[in-house]
This record gives sequence, C-alpha cells and structure tokens, in this order.
Amino acid sequence: PNANVSDLELQLIKTELELLLINLLIPEKSSVDATPTTNHRNYSYEKLDIITRYMLKHINENLTLEDISRGCAISPSKLNRICNELVGESPVSYFTYLKISEAQRLIKETSLNFTQISEQLGFNSVQYFSRLFKQRVRITPSEYAKLALKENN
Repeated sequence: PNANVSDLELQLIKTELELLLINLLIPEKSSVDATPTTNHRNYSYEKLDIITRYMLKHINENLTLEDISRGCAISPSKLNRICNELVGESPVSYFTYLKISEAQRLIKETSLNFTQISEQLGFNSVQYFSRLFKQRVRITPSEYAKLALKENN
C-alpha cells in the first residue's frame, strides 16, 4: 500500500467497494414506489460515507446509535434507514462489522495479541471480542491468525 494512505483510509476504500458490490448484487425492488430515486440514492450514499468515516474515526470507542446520530448530524431513524437500506444492518451492527474488519487487519498485519486488539478497538473484554469475532467471521481469532500466518508463508 501507498505510505501516504492511512489504514483507516484503506479500510474506508475497502468498505466502499464492498458496498458497491453489495449494491450491484442486490436486485432492484420491482415496485416503482419502492425504488429510491437517483437523488435519494446519492444522498444516502453520501450520508453513508459520512457515517462510515465517523465510525472509523471512533473505531476504538463503544458508540451507541445516539452517539453516531449526534456525531453525523443525522436523526436516529434516518441513520437506521440508511444503514439498513445500503448495508443491510443496523448502524451498531455495521459499526461492529467495521471493528471486526479492523481486528482482522490487525491480526494479519501486527504482532498485537488478542487482548491488545480487543482493548485497542474498545471492546469490554477479550471474551466478548472473541465471541463477536466468531459470530462475524465464523472462526475464532486464533483460527483466523493461524490461517493468516499460513497465507503469509
């Protein structure tokens, strides 16, 4: 990667590419009324970009729906609608997704142990972090680290 690009910027690019792919793979709703207008969709993607940037900037915190809403100047209901519409999950679940994605990167690219990664990402305990990691990635952080090690060799 380019030395002038931060890890958070790389994560944002990755996330935006994933969102683009998700959008391309999800068929449009058949009802004309249910299909957002182009302006609405552009507005929603701009807001999602703001939301994602805010979450990545605060990746080491425990944000609530209200924190994200306040930090992005978007009402909680609009925040919920944008995240559910564009990423298919609630803002807090999306924030967890970003945290676990960052944990995956840290496991692959650093020598931090799971306790350090858990603390760095603002999880209450390494056990909670491990449980969420397994729910999201389908394997434990230890199994993921072993796979990443094999991948690098």
